Amino acid sequence: MGSPISPIIANFFMERFEEKALESSVLKPAVWFRYVDDTFVVWKHGRDSLDDFLHHLNSQSPSIKFTMETEVNNQLAFLDVLVKRNGDLLDHTVYRKPTHTDRYLHKLSNHHPSQKQGIIGTLANRARRICDNEHIQEEPSLLNKAFLANGYNDREIKAALAPRQRRPDVNEQENIINKAFLPYVSQVTDRIGKVLKKHNIKTIYKPTRKIRDCLRPAKDKREPLSSAGIYQKSAVAEHAIRDGDHKIQFEDTQVIATISGYHPRLAREALEIHKHPNKFNRKEETFYLNRIWHPAISRTKVAAPRSRPVPEELPPEQATPPPPTHKYALRRRGGISLV
Repeated sequence: MGSPISPIIANFFMERFEEKALESSVLKPAVWFRYVDDTFVVWKHGRDSLDDFLHHLNSQSPSIKFTMETEVNNQLAFLDVLVKRNGDLLDHTVYRKPTHTDRYLHKLSNHHPSQKQGIIGTLANRARRICDNEHIQEEPSLLNKAFLANGYNDREIKAALAPRQRRPDVNEQENIINKAFLPYVSQVTDRIGKVLKKHNIKTIYKPTRKIRDCLRPAKDKREPLSSAGIYQKSAVAEHAIRDGDHKIQFEDTQVIATISGYHPRLAREALEIHKHPNKFNRKEETFYLNRIWHPAISRTKVAAPRSRPVPEELPPEQATPPPPTHKYALRRRGGISLV
């Protein structure tokens, strides 16, 4: 959705939507649980009335359309929870898609051991929170089998699966916020991390480059103006509209740089505006560039192209022949070379 506040706005809309839909419905569900745009409903009024209730939901707003899945063999998946109907009770365990392959981060992968143990511990915590008492014993055996296939041994799996209470770190107690980001290299940067820890510096290990990062993307590059999105009217367009007969040659445009981040793009745009003397860009629309950087950037300014008169074409008999090509003798040790 893009904006950080989009989930909040969507939640506000859905709250208003469900209040209006449930109040205006003749038959109401016994249970209505919602997470963002996914709902879990218990319906006790029959299948035919359930289809009418779905039609009622889809008639509330033209931009919101619900789809429906019903239980199969007394089971229904909701998010990562598999709900099972057991008489008048509902059992719940971890849901895995039919295409699940139990492939996780391999033991031989070049990642810090704490990251590998964290994956096992996270899956174990998920099982404890989701599974009921009847299914909680099944998950540890499934995880043990899966991580054995990914190269881990029994001792590492049991240590990561064991529930433990999080002990507060000494650095957190002293409110130490110094951090060092290092690429993980086995037996190299982990030793550096131990040294930094003595000086109250927390080390965060990043994975090194993957083979995928070294390969060229399979997709071809798109034209700069062919991407879908919102385009703001620039000063060049306003200049063309104001002057009337002014044609913008978009086919001759050139992309100076491609920046992915928003704030880095504003900073790079401010640098390019300062470097190019002939421009239509308005400085108030971009990042403010401090004057302290002007002397350094002035050395990289791009010279403005000078307009030269176009010479008239002469007839072939009056055309001046090209000047002869001169050869210069460069003395080298052991002889003379001509260029």
